[in-house]
Amino acid sequence: MQQSTDLISNELLIEILEYSEEAVAVVDQSTGLVIYANRALSELFGLPAEKILQQPLPVATEPGPILEVELEPGRFNRRASDRGRMVEVRNAFALTNRDLKIIFFRDRTALQTMKQELRSLTLKDELTHLFNRPTFIRFGEHQLDLGQRMKKQMVVLRVRLLGLPEIKQRFGSKSLDAAVQDLAGILVKTFRKSDLLARIAEDEFAVLAVNSLGIYQSVIVSRLKDNLVAFCSSEQRPYPLQICCGTSWFDPEAPRDMEALLAAISFDDGNENTNSNL
Repeated sequence: MQQSTDLISNELLIEILEYSEEAVAVVDQSTGLVIYANRALSELFGLPAEKILQQPLPVATEPGPILEVELEPGRFNRRASDRGRMVEVRNAFALTNRDLKIIFFRDRTALQTMKQELRSLTLKDELTHLFNRPTFIRFGEHQLDLGQRMKKQMVVLRVRLLGLPEIKQRFGSKSLDAAVQDLAGILVKTFRKSDLLARIAEDEFAVLAVNSLGIYQSVIVSRLKDNLVAFCSSEQRPYPLQICCGTSWFDPEAPRDMEALLAAISFDDGNENTNSNL
């Protein structure tokens, strides 16, 4: 690795830095240019040392708190097609030479990815990758607040997948999971990307059809029925795929919260609007 030996003379220190897992750069304060880059920094930037030396760093090097920054793809990154890399940056003055500043980089990309995956798992149902019930309620309340302010109606749909115990008993647990996934796929096909879809119980789904008028509840149910019939005709599953569904609607002039809208749909006694077996 190249370095300016006239400014850095401690060979032992250089040896230590070369094999450090933490990426390190030494900057000449008078010019703001890099005069030393260790192997970890070269690997992080995806550049040979000669491309880093005598260049300014792509991050602020002024004293301050530890920063988290994203290195731009194609500039300071491994490949032009790669996504940005999240790094933690901290800096310190060299103890033996106040004209030098040492900048430490720690790659946090893997940690950030793991955090995002964990966050995603807490928001979504693991089997169907639709939202889970708490997320549906939380995001749904936000949509209802917007709907009330903007005087927008919305339709709420509850869908129950019938006969899960029988499917499990006759065809096994894998078929039970497959049936749930089949219905999730039909719902995704039926509704818009702007609508909220969730699995709210083992055998139950919910949909908030954003900006849908209450008078269209039967239209929504009919569209779901058509997609279910088409799926069953084309896919020919060994298990039956039957559902019961019901709807309620959000009136901005008489608003109800999401829990109340879901509770208004009863599969046993009917509900205020629509209820049908498909």
